[in-house]
Formats: sequence, C-alpha cells, structure tokens
Amino acid sequence: MTFDETKRVKSVGDVYEFYNTGTTTNAYVQTTFPAKVDCLTISNDSATDPIQYSYDGAILEGNLLANENITVYVKSKGSIWLKGTAGGGTYRVFSW
Repeated sequence: MTFDETKRVKSVGDVYEFYNTGTTTNAYVQTTFPAKVDCLTISNDSATDPIQYSYDGAILEGNLLANENITVYVKSKGSIWLKGTAGGGTYRVFSW
C-alpha cells in the first residue's frame, strides 16, 4: 500500500482511492482522477449552495442540496465536473 499526500492517492495493489476537496464556482470545473474509477462519493459541504455534477461538463447528471452526499457507480470514469449554483461552497470527492 502506498499513499501520496500531495496527490491524495492511496493504492492497494491495482485499486486506487482518490480524495479531493475544492470550492465551487458557478461554471463547471473538472476534477481529474489519477486512474479510472468505478465509484464516486460527492459530499456537498456548503450550508447553502447546491452542487450540480456532470461527467462531460455539459450534460447535467444530478444535483446535491446543501450538506447532501451521494455515492454513484460510474464505470471507468477519469473525471467529474462540478459547479455550484452561486459558487463559493466547498465539496469533497472520494473515488475508487
């Protein structure tokens, strides 16, 4: 098992776990993973701002209300695009 704090990546054999935090804007911003992943958990840590997520930066896949979390099966994705309604809210993305 290895863990790279600078990239927030842990690998156990061929399985990669990725963790990222960020602040939303009112336009989609891409979060890229160091390897293809099959599952994502998105946590909206904002107390007021909903988050929208997309797999390509154009087509809306879903919404998260303030303080809401979601885990989705994504089948070999390399990134996710996130935006806030107003922007300025914080989020966390976990993937494996």
